[in-house]
Amino acid sequence: MSRRRLQPPSLLSLAIESGVRNISRIPDLSSLPDHIVFDLFQGTVREGKLNDKILKVFIATDNKEVLTYIQRLGIKRVVLPVLPTRCSGKFEF
Repeated sequence: MSRRRLQPPSLLSLAIESGVRNISRIPDLSSLPDHIVFDLFQGTVREGKLNDKILKVFIATDNKEVLTYIQRLGIKRVVLPVLPTRCSGKFEF
């Protein structure tokens, strides 16, 4: 009977898990290597934490794998219409 030794998680996998848990607090991912950004994106989607704000952060990385994955999943940014206003500086009551 052979015993399989359980491997402890790697430091990288622990860092990615922590990043996914705290993704809403990360304003910029541009300093991370592309493969880590992609792993973070996949984890964020898997955990159901992707929203428009977080999506913008990932899109700003210009990571080709992330952009392809977004396109393949059919994820689109939410664009809210802005109604034009008149701002003449005068208030009429």
